[in-house]
Amino acid sequence: LHLRSLLKEDPKNAAALRQLAHAVFFQGRPAEALSSLQAASEADPSGLAAEASMAGFCQQAGNLEEGQKWLDAALKRNA
Repeated sequence: LHLRSLLKEDPKNAAALRQLAHAVFFQGRPAEALSSLQAASEADPSGLAAEASMAGFCQQAGNLEEGQKWLDAALKRNA
């Protein structure tokens, strides 16, 4: 996977970490997606919180209830 080789060279590449999270989420690996999003949030604290991104992924996948849970967690984290 191209993203993995890019991250091997630059493990704090927030954009690549977010792209990887998106890819693995839609491959049915949400725990791995969250881990990548958390790493992206650490690499770029000005970006969306990992929880907010997970909410968006869930919405895209049609799981609005799960997305709302993640959105609530993001709001709580940033309150």
